[in-house]
Amino acid sequence: FSQSHLIDSLRNRMLYSETDTTRIDFTNELAIEYKAHNPDTAFILSLQAYNKSSKINYLDGMSRAATIIGGIYSDAGNYSKALEYYLKKLKIEERRGNSEILTVAIMQISTSYQLDGDYKKAADYAFRADSIIDAQKLNRLKIYSLTNLGDLFEKAGNIPLAMNNTRKAYTLAIKENDTVFIGTTLN
Repeated sequence: FSQSHLIDSLRNRMLYSETDTTRIDFTNELAIEYKAHNPDTAFILSLQAYNKSSKINYLDGMSRAATIIGGIYSDAGNYSKALEYYLKKLKIEERRGNSEILTVAIMQISTSYQLDGDYKKAADYAFRADSIIDAQKLNRLKIYSLTNLGDLFEKAGNIPLAMNNTRKAYTLAIKENDTVFIGTTLN
């Protein structure tokens, strides 16, 4: 499938879906496909998905749309608006109770605060995510968390803590044979 065929296919599935939830899911998928090359269209689609999901209390649709919207704002450098949607996602995920998705939402908030230069709030959320990862044994998120902590401490000027967390992330990435994070931690 080329991207235009995929977009056409998703658009048709969205238009001809029999249920609201399925239509919302395809709208979010379509928004993801548009995000990189046409963020304005992606924004409109994901906002439609968010609003429709809100009306029918479809938490998964709201959460996914909030993630897309937050990402679009973050990519544009509007971290306060990105935070607004990531915080909405956090509230949704607190209601749903899925520890892994909740933790990802917390890490997105941490990253947004970090990008906005608020290292104190970024650290608060990063440590909150890391404690959930440890308590719930979400091992597949541990490398990501340690890498984020390393990056956060580097930006905040605490090089010893940055190196310690990055070294832990690298060691874990080697153990897990995660080539993406091996490269990320060496960067």
